[in-house]
Amino acid sequence: MGIFALLGALSETCIVCYGGSWAPAGAVGGVLTNVFGYVFSNVDLLDAVFFSLFALAVVLFPFRLKRIFDAAPFKRGGKLGVAAIGLAGMIANLIIAWLVPT
Repeated sequence: MGIFALLGALSETCIVCYGGSWAPAGAVGGVLTNVFGYVFSNVDLLDAVFFSLFALAVVLFPFRLKRIFDAAPFKRGGKLGVAAIGLAGMIANLIIAWLVPT
């Protein structure tokens, strides 16, 4: 999730593209401009993928990190409730990711 967040932030700000504050010169700068200017330019799609991965983390959280989940003061619906909320979010975000490019 952190990698997708970083790619989204770099593509929105384009600080590694030509004219950006971290832009390298030469061929590396050209490659970075092409990657972040064109490949990751669809930030809405990156957001949908990022939030889908976040929702997947919500689904897995009660089962993978049981001690932390059990110590949490607020657990809407218990383990299955949290997993259901995360699954609903993941499905909704995957639908959005499918609709964005069209």
